[in-house]
Amino acid sequence: METIIGFMNFWARKLPQIHAHKIVRYEDLSSDAYRSFAAITRFFNLDFDDADIRKAVEFARFDNLQQLEKEGKLADWRFSKSRVEDRDDMKVRRGKVGGYKDYFNEAQCKELERIVTESLNPVYGY
Repeated sequence: METIIGFMNFWARKLPQIHAHKIVRYEDLSSDAYRSFAAITRFFNLDFDDADIRKAVEFARFDNLQQLEKEGKLADWRFSKSRVEDRDDMKVRRGKVGGYKDYFNEAQCKELERIVTESLNPVYGY
C-alpha cells in the first residue's frame, strides 16, 4: 500500500506541470465503460464513431477477455500460459470493484480504507 500510494501521490504532485491530463478511475470504467471510454477518446482527440466505441467496449468485457486468455488467443507474455482454470492465476482475473474485500476481513478492510483516506491525494476521488 505504501509503495502504491507513494507512486500515485508522486503523480498527483506532478499534475500541475502536465499540460493535459485525465484521471480515469477503475470504478468509473466499471460502472459505465462506454461513457468512460468515449471520454478518453475525446480527451485524445480521436475521431471514433459510436459503433466503434461500442465494439471496443464489447471486446474488452471481462468475460470475453477471460475466454480469449483461456483459449490462448491473447498473444502477449503478460497473459497466462498455464493453470488458466484458476482465475486468480490469470492476467484477466475478476474485474470486480472492491474485490479486495474478498481477501481481507472486516477489520483489515477498514484499516486499508483508513490508510487510503489519510494518505492518498484526494485528486483521485477516494
